[in-house]
Amino acid sequence: MNIGDGFPLGRLARAFTTATTHEDQATRQSAERRVQAWTRVLEGKTDGTLTIGSRTPVAGLPAWVTLEVVRGGFATGRPLAGGPLLPHEAAVAPDRAAGFAHYLTDAGLAELNAMLDAADYEITVPEEAALLTVAWLLREGDRAGAFDVLDAIAPFADSLRFVPARRPGRPARDPEHVFRTSVGEARSSLLMRRTPPAIDAMQEALSVWNPFADRLLAHWLTTVVDGRVAASFPEDWRVRATELLAEYRVLAARHRLCSKPRRPKENSTILRTAMKDVVRGSALKRGLLQHAVDSMVARRGRPGSPEHAALRERQAAEAARPTHRALAAIAADRLAGLPQDDGLPDTAAFVHPVTEDEHARTRRSGVQGQADGRGDEAESSKNAPQREGERTSTATGPQRTDATPTGWSAVPDAASAGRLTAPDAVSAGRLAGPDAAAAGRPVGPDAAAAGRLVGSDGVPVGTAMPDVVVRAISQALSAPIGTLVDRRIVPSAEVLAGLAQQLVASTVAADYGDRALAALRSAAYRAFRGRRSLLLVNLESQVRFEELPWVHAVASRRGSGGDAARTAARATLTRLGGLTLGAFPGTIIPNRLVTEFAALAGQAELDAPFVEELAADIFMSTFSPKFVWAAEIAAELLDGSVYARYYGIDTAQLWTLRAIAESASRPTAGAWKSHAGLTSDPEWDAARKFAALCSSRAGARWGPGTSAKGRVIEQSQILTTHNLAVLAGPAGVTPEPGWPELARRAFAVMCARLVTAHRSPLPLRAVKDAAYAWRQALFFVSMADDAEPHVFAAWARDETERAFGPVATRTAPPTVGLDRVLAGLDHVLDGGGLDGDEAYPRRFLGWSGHWILGR
Repeated sequence: MNIGDGFPLGRLARAFTTATTHEDQATRQSAERRVQAWTRVLEGKTDGTLTIGSRTPVAGLPAWVTLEVVRGGFATGRPLAGGPLLPHEAAVAPDRAAGFAHYLTDAGLAELNAMLDAADYEITVPEEAALLTVAWLLREGDRAGAFDVLDAIAPFADSLRFVPARRPGRPARDPEHVFRTSVGEARSSLLMRRTPPAIDAMQEALSVWNPFADRLLAHWLTTVVDGRVAASFPEDWRVRATELLAEYRVLAARHRLCSKPRRPKENSTILRTAMKDVVRGSALKRGLLQHAVDSMVARRGRPGSPEHAALRERQAAEAARPTHRALAAIAADRLAGLPQDDGLPDTAAFVHPVTEDEHARTRRSGVQGQADGRGDEAESSKNAPQREGERTSTATGPQRTDATPTGWSAVPDAASAGRLTAPDAVSAGRLAGPDAAAAGRPVGPDAAAAGRLVGSDGVPVGTAMPDVVVRAISQALSAPIGTLVDRRIVPSAEVLAGLAQQLVASTVAADYGDRALAALRSAAYRAFRGRRSLLLVNLESQVRFEELPWVHAVASRRGSGGDAARTAARATLTRLGGLTLGAFPGTIIPNRLVTEFAALAGQAELDAPFVEELAADIFMSTFSPKFVWAAEIAAELLDGSVYARYYGIDTAQLWTLRAIAESASRPTAGAWKSHAGLTSDPEWDAARKFAALCSSRAGARWGPGTSAKGRVIEQSQILTTHNLAVLAGPAGVTPEPGWPELARRAFAVMCARLVTAHRSPLPLRAVKDAAYAWRQALFFVSMADDAEPHVFAAWARDETERAFGPVATRTAPPTVGLDRVLAGLDHVLDGGGLDGDEAYPRRFLGWSGHWILGR
C-alpha cells in the first residue's frame, strides 16, 4: 500500500496556521515544532530517506532505534536518542563517540556498575539502557553477550545516547504504586496556568477603568448647575482636566486588555472626548455630553453616593479576588522542594487553604493575581522609591477601594482628591495618592509594563485552592492503580493504559532474579512503552521489547523468578483486566492496554491471544492467525448465548477454522505478535478463511472503501469479542461489580453516546462508540446466568422510560433509536433472528448508514 501525502500536508497546514495566528506564545511555539516535524516527514518521503508503512522507516537505522513519530504513526527521521549532547554526556566527553569509548574503560565500567547497584538513574529512551546492560553482562562473565550488544550499537556510537543521567538520592519506588503525572509535571502545569483573556479584561475594567470613569464623571459633575452639565467651570477645572487626560494616556498605554475605554460610543469615552474639547477650546457636543452624564448617574448613582459606593465596593472585592493563576503559583511553590520525577504519597498537604506564611510571602512579593492575574513578583508601592513632588499615603484609617472621593458633587474641589501632585509624576508614568492601589493605578513603570498591580495585601489567609489546582496536584498522587481509578484520577481506558505500563514494568521485571538487572529491565520497559507506534502496512508488527539487542542479550536470564513470577504476572493480568472492565465497561480495550495484557500473558505463559483494534483506512483485508484463536475462545465461551444469537454467530464455522489451524502446531504466547512466528500454511489458511467469513458477514456489496473495511473489522471484533472472551476465559477475570452490573453500566454508556450522536454535526464516531458499548453489554449479559438477559431487557426498558418518559410520549430521535435497539434484543430473546431483510427490528452495528439516526 502506498501512503500518500494528503494527511501529512493537512497536518502541516493546520500546524502552520496555529503557529502564525494563535494568541498564546507557548501554543505558537509548540505548533512551530510540529511544522518542523511534518516538514521533515514530507522531505524524507520526497528524497527517499523515509519509507512510511515500514517497521524500519528511516534509511540506515535498524528497527530498534527509537524514532520521533508524529500523529498518525509517521516517522520524521529523527532518532529520539540523538540530537545535541545532554549535560550528563557533556560532563564526560566532548562528543558521543568519546563518551562511548570512555564507558568501555575500567573507569567507565566502574561508573556504570555504581549506577547499576544504586539504581539511581533515569532512562528516558530505551537506548540509554544499552551500556548499563553491557556492564552487567561483563560483571556476570558473559563477554559474548556483551560483545553482541556492542556489535549492534557501536555503529551508532557517535550519534545515539546509550547512557542515562543519574538522579542521586532518588527514593525507591513501590512497585504497586503508580502515578499519572510526576511532581515536576504537576508543578509545570500549575506554573503554566493562564487567566482567560475575558477574565483579565473584566478584572482590568473593575480595577482600572471603572474608577477612572468615576473620576471623569466626578469632574464633569463640578460643572453642573440646575442639572445642566458644563454650565459653570470652576477656576482650576482645566488644570485637573489636563491631568485626567494625561492619566488616561498612561493607563491606555499600560492596560490594553479591556477595549471598552477605546469605544467611541461609550459614555466614558464621550466624557473624555468632551474634556479634551474644552481643554483645546473646541466646540462642545453638549447634547451628547449631557446624555452621557445623565445616563451614568441614573445607572449607578453619583460618585460617592451610598448606592454608588456599595456597587464599587462589590466590584473592588471581585477585582481583589486571587485568580487561579495566583493560587496555582502558591501550590507550585509547595511542590518545589520535592523530588520532581516521582509521585506524591499524599496530596492533602499540598491542597490546603493559604497559610499565614504564604500570605506574608505574597504580600512581600506583590503576588496577588488581581486585575490580570499576572502579579507574581510585582513591587510593593510602599517600597517604591519616591521622586520629588510625589505623594504617598500615610493614612492608617480605613481606605476606600473605589478611588472616588465622597461628596465631590457638593464640594467643587473635592474632585482633586487623589490627583497627581506634580506634572513630572505623569511624565514618569507614575500615579500616586492614597487610593492609587485600590483604584488599580500603576505605581511604577516596571510593574505597569509587566501588567501587574502592586501594593497588594497579598493572597488572603484561608483562601481555598480551586478545583483546577486540586485536580492538577491529585494527578501526581502515587497509589495503587485501583485507588487512582476510585478517585476518578483515571478518566479513560487510554489513561489507564499509561498507568498500567508502570505496573507491568515492575511485574515483568520480577521474572529476573538479579536485583540490579530487574531494576534495569523495569526502567527500560517503561521507557520502551513511551515509544509511539509506527504506521505499518502489510501485517508488519510493531517492534517488540525483546527485539532490542540489549534486552535480547539477557533474555536467557528471564525465568529465574520461577513460578512466583509467573503467578504474579497472571494475578496482575486478572486484576488489571477486572479493573479495566469495571471502570470502563462501555469502552473497547485500547491497543496500548492490549499490549500490556499481552506482555503479562506472555510472562504468565498463558495461551491468551489478545488482538489489536485495526485501522480501517490502512486495513489490508487480512487478519493474523491469532484472530482465529481468539474467535475460537469466544465461540467456546458464548455458544448458544444471547450474544451469539443476537449477532448470528455460527460457532460451527469457527470450529472448522480451528480444526484447520490446529493441523499446525499452536504458537506459544510469545509468538502471537510476530508475523514471522506464524508462517505455517494451515494457520494462514485459517486466517484467510476467517477474513473471508468476516467479509461475508459484513456484506460483499459494500465495495473496497474505508467504510467497507470498517464493517469487516467490526465483524472480526464481534467474532472475537475484542478481547472480552480472552479476559473472561484464559485470563480468568471475574469483575468485582459482577457481570449484570457491568451490562447496566455499558448500557448507560451507550445511551450517552446516542445522545451525543444526535447533538453532533459529525455523529458517526459517537454511533460507533454506542454500538461498541452495546456489544459489550450483550457480552456481560451473556456471562451472567441464563435468566439475566430477560432481566436486563426489562431493566433497560424501565431505565429508558425513567430517563426519557413513557414510550407513547417519546418522539426525540435518540429515544426512538434506543427503542429500536431494545426491540432487536426482545426479538432475539423471543427466539427470532436478525439476519433477514426486514427493516425492523435490526441489529445495532457501528459501521452503518445509519438507521439509528433516522437517516
